[in-house]
Amino acid sequence: MRITFFAPTFVGYLGWPEALYARGLAHALAHAGHTVRALEERRNRHMTQTLERAGATPAREFFTAFQALQYTTYEPVRGARLTEWTARELALVDVAVVTQGTAPDLIDQIAAISREGLLRVYLTFEQGNCISEAARALDAIFAPSSNAAGFHVPTTVDPRDAALAASLGLQVVSDDPEHVVGAFVAAVGSARSGKTHYTPWANHASN
Repeated sequence: MRITFFAPTFVGYLGWPEALYARGLAHALAHAGHTVRALEERRNRHMTQTLERAGATPAREFFTAFQALQYTTYEPVRGARLTEWTARELALVDVAVVTQGTAPDLIDQIAAISREGLLRVYLTFEQGNCISEAARALDAIFAPSSNAAGFHVPTTVDPRDAALAASLGLQVVSDDPEHVVGAFVAAVGSARSGKTHYTPWANHASN
């Protein structure tokens, strides 16, 4: 699959610790053979905060460890330019993954663009049901909790981020990236088939 992730940041984890979840799933999918792009706004506040506190080390470690990702930053734009940029980014992808924390105006733009073959997913890392109205306008919700309205995709981090995740207090539902890839692929299949309710990924994996 051709998958594009839209997230607040993949590098600036000191400003947004959930970056470890986003890059963990994205890298696991890339390692499994999918074409994965990871997009974040250039000079975003999370990246800036991380650079101010830790210098260039987080960025250097990211680029060394996550070379399988097609990582790209983009200039912040609004209005018609944002519409044009979003349309270009979605033109050739199979799945657009919008993580929690993504700017509402970008979510709105992604929700406004639909075409055959494109699945637009909101990926939350929370255990509850606090999903914004903007996110609910997308095609499916992927969540780590069986209590959430959507499809079950557990959180994971890349093994190289395990110690860092623990230091940041992140809860990792699965420490096996391969299982999480299976969950994601199964959830995509279920969402494309028109299901709208939570179903444990293990039930789909054998289908």
